[in-house]
Amino acid sequence: MRLGIELKVELGWGLRARWEFETMLEQALKKIQRANRA
Repeated sequence: MRLGIELKVELGWGLRARWEFETMLEQALKKIQRANRA
C-alpha cells in the first residue's frame, strides 16, 4: 500500500515538472517569435 502512495507522489511531481517545462518552452517560443517580428 505504501508503494502505491509513493508512486502517486512520484507521478504527481513528474507531471508538475513536465507542465512547468512545457510552460517555460511556450514562453521562450513566444519571446523568439516577438524578436523575429521586431
